[in-house]
Amino acid sequence: MSDALLARIATLQGEVAALKAEAKGHRLKARRRREEQADLARQLEGARGELRRLAAERDDLTARLDADPGEWRERYEAAARDLRGLKHAAHWAQVIGGDLAEKVPVAKVWEQVGYQPGDELPDPDQIRQWATAARDAAPYLFRPRGAGEPPAGPDAGLGGPQPPDAPPTPPTQYQVGVFDGGGRGRRDVGTDRLVVTRSQMQDPGFMLRHTRALAAASAAGTLTIRDE
Repeated sequence: MSDALLARIATLQGEVAALKAEAKGHRLKARRRREEQADLARQLEGARGELRRLAAERDDLTARLDADPGEWRERYEAAARDLRGLKHAAHWAQVIGGDLAEKVPVAKVWEQVGYQPGDELPDPDQIRQWATAARDAAPYLFRPRGAGEPPAGPDAGLGGPQPPDAPPTPPTQYQVGVFDGGGRGRRDVGTDRLVVTRSQMQDPGFMLRHTRALAAASAAGTLTIRDE
């Protein structure tokens, strides 16, 4: 067999091997495409099922709303009142929180001055005027203050002003959610403080998720609002 023929055979064998490798690559690509198509089909079917579920839920809510619109309006208004009250309580606490006696919520001050949370937050100076009137009417709501001593402000400790060389003794602070639940070993929420940020208080979704914890902390006078 001539050298030319052997060379030709080797060339053809190389081409055959290359074609087989290329065909294998095409088969692998085709398999991946089939798998991707099957996965997309599953995702599409899942999306269709979710759409059907949401449509059924929408229809159910629509029917319930049409049947008793007053119930849903009352729920919305109650939630809106709770959120508004929490925002106002946090705002008041920033201004006079340090002046209040231990465990006294700002709602007790509201009762003395007939305050009702509205759409707008009151000016800090106006809050201080109301607080002065409430102190005159119910001094037990506030910590004792010496002659000429200025208001403590929101950063004062629960026990009142401390000597300059005294170490700070702030209450334990926890993030939102720690008051949820209960059971054995539950902390004394009267001495803990629930800490949230201003941006969280302005987030309706956040406020709705944590309404119970925030309301409990606000009522107990243990809600702390801090900057970012």
